[in-house]
Amino acid sequence: MKKVKVIETLCKDGYETGYLKNKNYEFKREDNVVSLLSKGNLLCRLVITGYEQGQVEEVNISNRFEANAVTTFVQYFGLDSVYTWEKNTYTVE
Repeated sequence: MKKVKVIETLCKDGYETGYLKNKNYEFKREDNVVSLLSKGNLLCRLVITGYEQGQVEEVNISNRFEANAVTTFVQYFGLDSVYTWEKNTYTVE
């Protein structure tokens, strides 16, 4: 698994403002949920506070680059999950 530095930066800087966009990804924070998007498509929604903290609500991965981005995203917020892409499907370890 390769950490995606641009995702870490996006999470760090975007968390403060609630929204941040770079060339390929967008970060959104709405109340207790954070989202990672790629070119307008939702990659991952994650609950970061409250009773359901750490619950991944939705994941949409379509290649290994997105798998690495989502892994970096969820690990930034304290989860140990690793997303991998193989044979046109993703798995979570």
